[in-house]
Amino acid sequence: MEARLFVIGALVALAVSGAVAQPQISSAGPDAAYERVLDRARQSEQAGDLAGALSQLETMLRVGGDNVPARLRAEAVERIVSIQAAMTASGSMPRAARRLTSLLTAKTFWMITLLAMLTGWLRYARLHPRTGATAAFFEDLTSPADRRTEASLVLTRTLLNHLQNPLPVEIATLEMDMMPGSEEPGFGGLQSALNTSPIDGFKLADRPMKVGGIEFTVRDIAGAASSLFSRPYAATLTGWLSESEHGLIAHAELFDRRDPTKNRSWRMQTRKGGHGEAINDLSAQILVDTDNSKLTHSWKSLRAFRKAIGLRQSAGRRGLADLQQARNCLEEAVTHDASNWIARFNLALTLCRCGEPEIALQHFDVLDKVIRVAWKSNQDPTTACSNTPAFQDVKDHLRRFPECAFLILYNEAMALAALHTSGATSAALKELRRLATLREDTDESAYDDEPHRSLAGALTPRARIEMSLYAMGAEANVLAASPHLRRQGHRFDTETAERIASLLKTVQHLCAATQEQHWRSLQTARAVALAAAARVAVSDGDPDVARTHLEAAIAAEPGFVEAYLSLAELHIDATTACDKDWHRAEMLLKRVLELSPDCSRAMSLLTRLPVRSPIPTSSVV
Repeated sequence: MEARLFVIGALVALAVSGAVAQPQISSAGPDAAYERVLDRARQSEQAGDLAGALSQLETMLRVGGDNVPARLRAEAVERIVSIQAAMTASGSMPRAARRLTSLLTAKTFWMITLLAMLTGWLRYARLHPRTGATAAFFEDLTSPADRRTEASLVLTRTLLNHLQNPLPVEIATLEMDMMPGSEEPGFGGLQSALNTSPIDGFKLADRPMKVGGIEFTVRDIAGAASSLFSRPYAATLTGWLSESEHGLIAHAELFDRRDPTKNRSWRMQTRKGGHGEAINDLSAQILVDTDNSKLTHSWKSLRAFRKAIGLRQSAGRRGLADLQQARNCLEEAVTHDASNWIARFNLALTLCRCGEPEIALQHFDVLDKVIRVAWKSNQDPTTACSNTPAFQDVKDHLRRFPECAFLILYNEAMALAALHTSGATSAALKELRRLATLREDTDESAYDDEPHRSLAGALTPRARIEMSLYAMGAEANVLAASPHLRRQGHRFDTETAERIASLLKTVQHLCAATQEQHWRSLQTARAVALAAAARVAVSDGDPDVARTHLEAAIAAEPGFVEAYLSLAELHIDATTACDKDWHRAEMLLKRVLELSPDCSRAMSLLTRLPVRSPIPTSSVV
C-alpha cells in the first residue's frame, strides 16, 4: 500500500513539474498533497491564469483517480466546471479584440479616415466662410519669378492704400494758404487738410492667391497645403498687373460667393511704365463700382481729383506749372461729375491762386446753393434732392460739421477782396466782420437768414473761436492790402489804422487762457494781423516797429511769405543801408523763393540788390 502511494506521489510530482505545472504530492500524506494542488489552482485562477488552473485540476483527477478523496474530487470538479464556463464566456473577446487591433493598424483605414475628416472640414469651411472682410491679392507679373511674391505683396498693399476716402472737414484741420504774398492771388484761402482714411471691408489675403501664372515653388505648394486647413473668405478681390510691348495691363475681379450680384471685373491698359497711373485708375474704379466712394459716382472724376490734389499740394514748391495742371484736373473732375462738391471747392481755391477770382466766385455760389438745399433736406426729409454719394456726403457734413458752410462764406469773401474794386472790397469786409462775430456765444447772431442762422447756433465753441480768428486775420490783411482804403497819400487813414490795431489786439487776447486749444489758428491769425500792423507802421514812418512786427510774424508762422518779403524790403529801403542789411535782405528773399518759387515780388526785389559774391549755403537768416 505504501509502495503504491509512493509511486502515485512520484507520478503526480513529475506531472506538476512539467510545462503545465502539475500538482505535487509530498510524503506528508495524500490528502495534504491534493489540498496543495487545489490551493495552487485557486491562486492561478485568481491571478487570471484560467488555463493553468484547469490543467492542474484535470491532471490531479486523472493521475489520482479513485485515490482522490471524494470531498476534494467534488471541489475540483466544481472548480473545473466554473473555470470552463468562464473561459467559454470570454473565448470570443480575444478574437474581436484581435480583429479590431488589426483594423486600427491598417494603413487603408487611416487614409480613409483622414480623407473623410478633410472632406468634412472642407465642406464646413465652404458653407461657413469668413465674412468679416474681402480678401485681396494682386499678382505682379512684371517682376521676375524669384521676386514675384514680394513684389505682389507690395502691389496689393499699394492698391489697398488707394482705396481711401477723404476725412470730413473739421475745424481742427483748417489751414490758411500763406504761400503767396498778401498782394498775390490766392492769399488767405482757407481749407481743411485733405487727409484720408482707408475704407472698411478689404484686407490683405492671408496667403498669395495665384491668378496669373502656372509655375509653382515649394513655398507655393506649402501655402496651398496650409490653405486646406483655413476657412476661406466669402468674398475675394484678385487681380494681376502685366507689361507687354503694347503697354501695361491691369485686371481685377471681385467674387462674392454669398451675393453673386456683387461680382465685378475690371480691365484697363495704360502706357508702358505707368505703374502708378494703372494703380490709381484701377483703385478708382474699384472704389466707385463697389459703392464705397463718398466723393463721386464717377471713377474718372475721382481719378482726376486725386491727381489734382497731389499737384496742388506740391505747387508751392514746383511753381505755377503744377498749379495750372491741378486746375485742369479739377475742371475735368467737375466735368465728369458736377456733384463732386469737394472737387468744386478745391477748383474755386485753385482758381483764386491762378488769379481768376471771378470764375471762383461762380463756383462758390454753386456751393452755397448746394448747402442751402442740403440743409433744407436735413430739416425736411421729404424734400426732393439728389441721391448721389457726393450730395449725401454734403448732408452728412452739415449734420456733423456745420462749419463747412461758413468755410465757403470765408473763401467767397477772400475771392471778392481779390477783385480789388471798392464794392467787392466792402462786401468782403462785411462778410469777414460777420464771421468774426461768431466768437460771441450769444443768442443773437449776425446771420439772420437761413440756413446760416441755424448752422451758427450748431457750431461748437472751438469752431466759433477759430472761424473768428481766421476772419479777423483776413480782415486785417484786406484792410492793409487794399489800395481803396488809403486816403492820405501812402499813409493809412486813421480809421483803417485803428481798426487794424484793434484786430491785432483782439486776436492776441481772444483766447489767451485757452490758446493750446487754438494754437494753429491763433498763431496764423496773429501772424497775418502783425504783418498788416507792420504795413501801417511803415506808412507812418516807423520802420523799427514794423521790423519788430514782421519778426514776430515769422516766429508765429515760419512759412509766412509776406512777412519775409516785407522784412526784406525794409532792409533794402533802410536809409543807412550797410553790407549787413543787403546780406540779410538777400537771405530773406532766397527763403521766399524756397517757399514760393514763382513769387514775382521776390524776384523784383532781388534786382534791387547790388551784385555780390555768392552767399555760403550755411548762412542762416
